[in-house]
Amino acid sequence: MKNPINYKFSNILGANGKEYLTVLLAYFAIALVMFFPLFEHFSSSVLGYGGDTYQSMWDLWWVDYSLFTLHASPYFTNYVFYPIGANLITQTMSPLLGIISYPLQLISLPFALNSIIVAGIVLAGLSMYLLANYLTNDKYASFIAGLIFAFSPEHIVQSIGHMQWTNIEFIPLTIFFFLLMLKERKLKYAILSSIFFVFSVFAGDVEQGIVVGLVIIFALIYYIAFEKEERKKILSKRFVYLFAVFVFASFVIGSPGFLPMLNGISHGVLSYVNSQGTLQYNLLYSYTLASFFLPSYLNPIFGSIPGYLQFYSSSVVDLAESDGYIGYSVLALVIFAIFFSLKNKELRKIGLWLFLAVVFAWLSLGPYIRLSGFPTSLNGLIPGIYLLYHHIPLLNVLREPGRFDFATTLSLAILAAFGFKYLSEKFKNKQALLLIFLLLILIEYWPYFMPQVTPATVPKAYYYIKELPGNYTLFILPALPNYASPSPNRYMGVELYYQTVFQKPLVGGYTTRENATQLELISQIPLAVEANYLSEFGKFEFSYPIIENYTQLNLFMLDNFNVGFVGVIRQAYNYTDLLQLASYLYSVFGEPVYQSNTTMLFATRSAILSNVGKNVVAYTIGNWFPGYSACTSVFCNSTFANMWWGSNARGIGIYVPSNKTNLVMNFSAMYYNGHANMGIYINSATNLAKNIALNPYPENYSVPISLQPGLNFIVLATPNATGPASNFNFGIMNITFSNA
Repeated sequence: MKNPINYKFSNILGANGKEYLTVLLAYFAIALVMFFPLFEHFSSSVLGYGGDTYQSMWDLWWVDYSLFTLHASPYFTNYVFYPIGANLITQTMSPLLGIISYPLQLISLPFALNSIIVAGIVLAGLSMYLLANYLTNDKYASFIAGLIFAFSPEHIVQSIGHMQWTNIEFIPLTIFFFLLMLKERKLKYAILSSIFFVFSVFAGDVEQGIVVGLVIIFALIYYIAFEKEERKKILSKRFVYLFAVFVFASFVIGSPGFLPMLNGISHGVLSYVNSQGTLQYNLLYSYTLASFFLPSYLNPIFGSIPGYLQFYSSSVVDLAESDGYIGYSVLALVIFAIFFSLKNKELRKIGLWLFLAVVFAWLSLGPYIRLSGFPTSLNGLIPGIYLLYHHIPLLNVLREPGRFDFATTLSLAILAAFGFKYLSEKFKNKQALLLIFLLLILIEYWPYFMPQVTPATVPKAYYYIKELPGNYTLFILPALPNYASPSPNRYMGVELYYQTVFQKPLVGGYTTRENATQLELISQIPLAVEANYLSEFGKFEFSYPIIENYTQLNLFMLDNFNVGFVGVIRQAYNYTDLLQLASYLYSVFGEPVYQSNTTMLFATRSAILSNVGKNVVAYTIGNWFPGYSACTSVFCNSTFANMWWGSNARGIGIYVPSNKTNLVMNFSAMYYNGHANMGIYINSATNLAKNIALNPYPENYSVPISLQPGLNFIVLATPNATGPASNFNFGIMNITFSNA
C-alpha cells in the first residue's frame, strides 16, 4: 500500500471525473431521501423555525441589499433595532453565501436557504471523500468517511437554523491542501489552502475559521512532537516560507471581508463578544460525555421510545448545541482502525487523526467535564483543557465549545475510513461490507424532520408597504424575546423575513448576538413590554416607576422612532391574549389597515398627529429595574420589592407642551443604607432644582420644577451614597407630574 506521505495530488485529480460525479450524486440521493419533507415544498418552506432560521434568510438578502442597493458594508445596519442599529461583525452572516446565492434568491429566499443546506451537506461529503481518498487510497473507505462527516447528527442539527455551520465543505479542503503543502512543499498548495481557508471563514464564520486554524496548529504540533520526517520539513526554510505565504495570501484574498470587519471592530464590540464568551456561557453550550453516545433527539427510532426524549434532554445541556452522537457503527470502525494499525505496526498512518480526535473532543467538553446534564455546582467536576484555551486572547470568543466537535467528527471520519479499509481487506465482498456499514450508519444518523419544516410566507400587506412612498419604520409584535412562553419564542425573528419584502427599517428585530442596549431601546415602548408581559402572564399590564398614560407614551415613542405601521404576528399569541392585544390596538389606532390569518397591521400616523405634542409624557432613561426582580435572601422585603432601583444617577425624559412648563414632580423614595441627599437636576449637571434628604424608609416628596417647552431631561443623583452597592443605594416609585 502506498504511503500517504508520498501519495501525489495528481493521483487524486487524475481520476476520472465520473468518480466524483458518482460520489456527489450518491450523497445527493441520500440527502433527497433524508430531507424529503423539505423537498416537497422546497421554495416555500424552510428547515427549522424561530429566530436563527429567519435570520439566515435575512442574512442572504441583507448581504446583497447592502452591497448592491445601499452600496454599504454589510457588517453594520440600522435596518434592525432602528435607530441605533446593529453591528453584525459578531453575527453569523456568511457573506460569501449571500453573494453566491443571489440567483437562487430570485426564485425565493426559502429556495436559496434550502439549496445552501442541501449543497452544504452534499459538498461536505464530497470534500471529505477527497481528503480521505488522499489518505487511504481507498474509494469505498473514503465514501464512508464522507458519509460520516456530511450526515453526522451534529452537522444535521446545526443545519437547522445555523447556516454558518451548514457549509463545512471547505474545512476538509483547507486541510487537504495544507497537508499537500507540507508533504510536497509546493507554492500552489499554499495558495489553494489559503483560498479554502478564506471560504471557510466567509461561507461559515469566524468560529469556523478558528476551528480550521486550530486543526492546522495541532497538526503541526503533532508532527513536530512525533514525526521525525515531518519535523524536518516543518522546521525547514522552505516550509516557513510556504506557511508565511499561506498566512499572507489568506489575508489578501480575504481582505474584502477582513478589512470591513477590522474597521467595524470597536471596544464595545469586543466587550460584547467577550461577555458572550464567559465560562458561564461556555459551560452552558458545552458537550457532555453523554452527547457522544446518545442517539440524536431527531432520530425517529430512539425518539419513539417512551421517555427517551426526556432522558436525552436531561442528559445534554442544550438540544441544538449538544448533539455530538458518534454512532456505534462508526466507533466500531475507529476501534478496527486502532487495532489493525497497532497489529500491522502502522500507527503513524492514523496517529495524527487519533490525536486530533482526542484533543477536539476534549475541547468540546468545555471548561468542566461532566457525564451528563447541567451541573448545579462545580464541586467534583474535572477541569477540561478548555479552561486553558479560554485564556488565549482573541481565540476565546467562542460561546459554544461544543462546536469544536466538528474537528472531532472530521478526525473520526478519517479513522473510520482506515478502519473500513483494514476490515475490508479481510473480506472478499467489499461492496457488501460497504452496504452493511452504509445502512448501519444511516439508521443511527437518520433524522425525522417533519416537525422542523416550517412554511415561510410573507403577508400580502408587506408587499403593498414596499410600494408606499415615504421614509418610515415598522414595529412588529412580539418585539422582545420571551423564552418563558413557547409561542412568541417560536416566532422570534419572523419580522426579519418580512423585512426582505417591505425593505423598511425595523424598530426591533432579531440578531444572534443581541445586546442590552438594543433590548433596552425597545423596552422604551410600553407596547413592546406589555405585549411581552401579556404572553407570559396573560395580563395586559406591567409595573413602571412613572405613573404614566401608556397610550400617550406609546404614541410619543412611536413618533420618535418614526413608526408608520404596527404589525402583529397573530400566531405568536393564544386566542385570549390576542383578543386583549387587538382590543388595545383598536382603541389607539382604530381599525386595522390589513388583517389575515397571520397578520394584523395598524397605521399610526392619524393617532400620532392627534396626540403627540399636546400632553406631558415622561419615560425612564438608563438602567432602572424593579426590586422584585432582584429579591434575594439579603435584599428581599416588601419595601425593597416595590421600589425601582438603579445606579447612583438615573434619568427621566419628559416632553412638555409650551403651556405646561411649570410642574410638580411627585414621588416616593428611600435610601437603602441610612440617610443621603438626592439631587434633582434639570437639563444640566449644574441646574439643581432641589436637594432632598432621603431616609431608610419610604417617604413622599413633591418638588416644583421648571421645564422648557419640548424635550427635557431630569437626572436623579445621590453623590454621597455609601450603600452596599451602586445598584441598591436609593429606590423610587409612583412618580407623577402634575400642574404647579
